[in-house]
Amino acid sequence: MKCYVIKTEKKTTKNGEDYFNRTLYLQGVGLSGMVPIRVCYFGKPVMEAVLEKVIDPATNKPKLDKDGKELLVEKKDKDGNVIMRVKKDEDGNDILRDDDFRIREDLLDMFAVSYEAFKQGEVCNPVEVFARTKKTESKDGEKYNFFIRVGEADIPVEVIDFSSEDRTDFKYRGNLAKMRYLANNA
Repeated sequence: MKCYVIKTEKKTTKNGEDYFNRTLYLQGVGLSGMVPIRVCYFGKPVMEAVLEKVIDPATNKPKLDKDGKELLVEKKDKDGNVIMRVKKDEDGNDILRDDDFRIREDLLDMFAVSYEAFKQGEVCNPVEVFARTKKTESKDGEKYNFFIRVGEADIPVEVIDFSSEDRTDFKYRGNLAKMRYLANNA
């Protein structure tokens, strides 16, 4: 089904710095009710080489460079290949990167109109919403995969679940049903 992409931006200030929280919505052409969406993030782990200290065989102590720091070299396996591991942040969590995420987000943003302009009747070209797969299982339960066709690109999106530990998003199931309707009536 053809839909309009609508965006809202909320400015917050934290520690003297301004942050903009942007939310995207889909509005079916000729329908009422908006569905909050976000572009899917397909992060892959960032890999780094395992480093080991260079030991001086004469003193059995680590070798130092000209600045007094220990010399490190890449650790290799028995075949001479560098041993890699997943890079971690300071909290010990894996660092994930999706190089195409920003491109997909910017492409969808080109077809978005601000909520204030939409209320006054201004719209961009509508986009097409469809479901390529029925559903996938995740640790959070059922997650449905939807795509928005923008030109010749298919951008994967998901319905936003605003639930937190202390509050359940009761609108999520309804928004998911709306999105399934938009995707199945192409």
